[in-house]
Amino acid sequence: MKNCKVEFDRDLQSLIHQPNFDKVQGMLIGRFEKKFNIDLEKLKFIINTKRELKNIPIIANADFGHTNPIFTFPIGGLCEISASKEMVSIELCGQTLYSERHMDKKYFLKF
Repeated sequence: MKNCKVEFDRDLQSLIHQPNFDKVQGMLIGRFEKKFNIDLEKLKFIINTKRELKNIPIIANADFGHTNPIFTFPIGGLCEISASKEMVSIELCGQTLYSERHMDKKYFLKF
């Protein structure tokens, strides 16, 4: 099996190098499948090595992507992200796409 930590790190760095990344105002990262063995501590380490991510909010370990429950999130659209220690919600065009109450350790929140 591939080293998924290294692959995610490389993919994230590739995303950062895309044109207009400097206009990104927040980032959402879904929950990894268990078989990839990437926990929040490993994810925090990777994120903290990227100076370009130092000043943008990041919500990680959210329930969307290729995990259950499945939540479809359109890539490349503009959305509004609201997050606190009690609640995470995502709105697209004024419609709430995702809203969940959570425990502090379930998500990695960086503001």
